[in-house]
Amino acid sequence: MNTTVAVVATDAMLDKEGANKVAQMAQDGLARAIIPAHTMYNGDTVFCLSTGEKRLSGDDSDRR
Repeated sequence: MNTTVAVVATDAMLDKEGANKVAQMAQDGLARAIIPAHTMYNGDTVFCLSTGEKRLSGDDSDRR
């Protein structure tokens, strides 16, 4: 009957897919920490925010 809202904020450059993956991993963490999680009666949600200031190590997306 409770709702948990979480925010993961980073300065890493993440595209939409990367931010979604981070939010999915954080949601998995919530599922392990909160019992019961993901029921029909709550609205457990995770948001991922990125400032895009730092490149990820090994990111060679601009090399061609």
